[in-house]
Amino acid sequence: KEVNEWLIKSAFNSEIFIEKNRDTKMMYIIEKETGVTINIADAGSGIRNLIPIITVSILSNKNQNNLKNTSSRMTPDPIIALEEPEVNLHPKLQIDLAEFLIKFSKNKKFIIETHSELMMRKCQQLIRNGEISKDEVKVYCVRKNKEGHYVDEIRLDKFGNFRDEWPHGFFKERMDLLD
Repeated sequence: KEVNEWLIKSAFNSEIFIEKNRDTKMMYIIEKETGVTINIADAGSGIRNLIPIITVSILSNKNQNNLKNTSSRMTPDPIIALEEPEVNLHPKLQIDLAEFLIKFSKNKKFIIETHSELMMRKCQQLIRNGEISKDEVKVYCVRKNKEGHYVDEIRLDKFGNFRDEWPHGFFKERMDLLD
């Protein structure tokens, strides 16, 4: 139910339906605008990747609440690691996903490896609007040279602006295309 609520509110504007037969379960997408039903196997790979991300985030929130009620103080906080969650997603859906992940990060930790400028810019906007603090976000960039690979922190100020310069190959390219 919660997954569908988010999917409908997002740029995706569709919901999922699981048809249960005796031996099988089939997942379908129902487009809200047209009413068209699509087998998940025929949907785009971005949507097939997005649904588990949303589901795991929501379920981990429920599981964390259950663990707090039933377990000892030794229960670790969950960490969800996502590799390029933006792959094959429409730009507006990348922005919606960033906002969703930031909303859910208040209860848990995420490690998100991304190349999405849109997701990063949404994060900056939420900091600028006071919806999250710059201290709730850590940005790292992996760069390499002849000697090896290095991880640099890219600090943000209280307005969401980068305090440190990005290495060559990030963010500047968009502006170069406009020249």
